[in-house]
Formats: sequence, C-alpha cells, structure tokens
Amino acid sequence: MKHLILFLISLSLCTAIVDVTGLIDWSNTTNVKISRLSFGLDAFYCFDPAVAGTPGNQIYKTNVALMNPGLIRCYNPEQMDDSKRNPNGWVMEPDTKNYRWDAEKISRAFDGAYSYGPEIILNIEGWPEFLDDGTGKLKTEFYDDYTNFVLDLVKIVNVHLKKNITRWELFSGKDEEYSILMEELGRIYATVASAIRKFDPKLKIGGIGFQYPENIVKVDQFLSTAFQDLDFMSWKYFSESGNSSTNAALWDSAMKSGTVTAIVRSNLSKYRATSEVEFFQDEWNLSSDPSDIRMRNNIGVVYDALALIYVARAGATSSLARSEAGINFGKLDNNFGRRDSSWVWELFNANLVGNAVYSSSSNDRDVVLFATKNTTSGSYSFVAVNRSGQDVNLKVTPKGLPEGRGSFKVTAITDHGISSGSVNVASLGTTGIRLVTNAVAVFALSSYCLLYT
Repeated sequence: MKHLILFLISLSLCTAIVDVTGLIDWSNTTNVKISRLSFGLDAFYCFDPAVAGTPGNQIYKTNVALMNPGLIRCYNPEQMDDSKRNPNGWVMEPDTKNYRWDAEKISRAFDGAYSYGPEIILNIEGWPEFLDDGTGKLKTEFYDDYTNFVLDLVKIVNVHLKKNITRWELFSGKDEEYSILMEELGRIYATVASAIRKFDPKLKIGGIGFQYPENIVKVDQFLSTAFQDLDFMSWKYFSESGNSSTNAALWDSAMKSGTVTAIVRSNLSKYRATSEVEFFQDEWNLSSDPSDIRMRNNIGVVYDALALIYVARAGATSSLARSEAGINFGKLDNNFGRRDSSWVWELFNANLVGNAVYSSSSNDRDVVLFATKNTTSGSYSFVAVNRSGQDVNLKVTPKGLPEGRGSFKVTAITDHGISSGSVNVASLGTTGIRLVTNAVAVFALSSYCLLYT
C-alpha cells in the first residue's frame, strides 16, 4: 500500500523528511489507565447562566459536548465578584457584611449545563471582599464565618438543587498570598474540609490549586497541617510567561509536565498513602501570557497533545487545561467556535480511554507515540505527535493485535485543518505513513476482520 497521502503528505515537495520508526505492543499493558476523567477541562464559563446554563448559549454547549471532557472543573477567578455586576460572579453584596451566595443565579448556572454528563469539580476560589484583609488573606476573626459560607454553597448545590457534585476544590493559587504562612493556610483548609465532610461524608474535598507545586518546602508546610483532610491535590502548570522560548523548548516543557505529578505525590507520601488520593493538574497551558498566539495555532495543538500524554503517563487522575473557551486561552474562541486544539480533546476522549500499552519511538524528539486498548469495546488505538519541525516518514510495527487484517481510521490535526483517511494494518510497519509538520494524528482500528481457518 502506498503512503497515506490523503491528508498527511506535505503540500511542499521540497520539505525535508525525517525517518522515524516505532513499536506498539497491544499485548503488553502498562500500569497506566486512561479513564473518562483523564482528559478534562477547566470551565471558565460554568458560572454564567447565559453561557453554560439557562438561558445558555447553544454553540457553547454543543462544542463543549463534542470535546467530551469526562471531568469539568468549574473555576473562574471572578467567582467572588458581585453577582449583579459580573456575569461570572456568584456573591451578592460581597463587600458588605450582608455577603451571601446568589442562589437563584447559581440555580440558573447549573440548569441545563453540561447535559452530556461529565463529572464536576466545583472550585471555591477564595472568599468575598468583606472577609479579606486587603492582601489576599482571610481575616482571622472570620474563619468560622467563612466555613459556614462554604457550607451554604454545598447545601445550595447538593441539597436544594440536587446536583450531587462530589468533588469540591478549595482555593486557587493561595500559596502565593500565604507564602510565609503555609501552615496557617493548611489549618484554614482543614477546618473547612472537615466541616464539609461532617455534613456529607461521601464528598471528596481537595485543593489547593497550588501556584508553585514544585516548591517542595512550601507544599510540605501546607501538608503538615492539612494532609488528613485531602481527598485530592491540585496544581497549576504554565510553561511560559512570555514569548521568548522556541517551539522545541515549549514542547520539551510539555513532555516534562508529568514530573510535577511525581513531585506532588512524593511530597504527600511523607504523610499518607498516595493511593488514597486523586491528583489533578487542573489549570495549565503553554503560556500564562495572553499575547502568545501559539496557544491558538498548531504549535499549541502539539503542546496540548504532549501534555495530556505525559501527565497521563505520570499517573495523574486528570489533566484539566485552561480552558474550555475564551479569547486567549480557550480551546473554543470567545464566540465559542472551535479552535484546532478542541479536536485534541474530542479525539483523545473518543479513542484513547482504556489501558495504556507499550509504545516506543526511535526518537521521541521527532515523534511521540502513545497507545491504548479497551477490552470492553475491543478497540485498539494510538496517537502520533510530530514535534520534529519537519515532515516525518513514520513506520510503526504493530504487535499484539488479533489475527486478521483491517485498517486504522486516521484523523489528523495539522496546520491545514482537520482531515481523515485510513491506513492498512499490514502496511503500517512496511510502507508507513507521512506525517506533515506539527501533525497530531489519532489512529483507531476501525474495520478489523478476523480470519477463520
């Protein structure tokens, strides 16, 4: 069979070609399991009834459902703003002693939201302005009031609205404001978490969306007072704060992002069994700088695919990118149209849930391979990420497939858009395929025909 050229071959006949070989053995499963939670998203618009809820925006709802993240993290830094003035605000009169949750708005925000059925993490970003000491810290005289305030939200959402949200995340990036008071932050966290757990022992409470998860000393100080009350740990990860790095350096950073999971897990292991705790890299992107256009083109597509793969390989429960939509960081744009990165989530969630299997590339600085099989559905899939900066001639030796012959359906995200085709299993390791520069291609065994003798 000839090279798969329908959509993968370069439009330029002069483009240099790199030869890469690979091996995938579907009979050799690893200890990495890809669940419906693995490839999630932050949802900045979760709090706005006009977008996620009722009346809602149908384009938004349709395109989030197409990305199909199995875990949605409802997070927005404007959550504590005045609910009457800010579409994302959920608090009435936040700067007065009469601060309270806007239960009616919260009801509309959840009414009809994410009806395709993901699990939800509801983040409580901080506290109302009235409780703040002016430096981002909670006034000590309001510790009990804040605990009751959080409990009020749990009751509104799970008792009155009957939403049965099981995961509640406290704070986001508060290790920045509490840098020299991390033990105290741990005590605040533990007090609130204990109160939620007493109210409903079935709920999972975690946090704290660490801004600096690699600062072992600071995280350790927090854990020293909070470890018993953590059902999950969460953190942020941004590769860049500017536009100075090369594409290759960005992609290297994506491939290193899984190391944060190992650091956080190791820190916690000094206090308790890590098997009891979930781990979420729950706010990440290639840059924290809104002007970095690579978040919105195929450089970002490659970055996103690599980050999802390497965080999953590291054993995180979920990797939740910032964010589902928005003018700068969104997988959908600010009008909720699809950017190419949205296809990474659609393809990964549709094809890669299952057990990860052994895969190797002759040079993972050119092409990264990641493969899974799902014994329930009988599917065999893999993704090839071309990060070489050139076109690649890829030959993959497939092992461990059932006897027979068939073809992989291939869907590729490239600089030229989304295209699809197929490649015969028998030719995958012989003739191979051509991957254009910056291609992310997902292969799913689509028509396997068993031979009977």
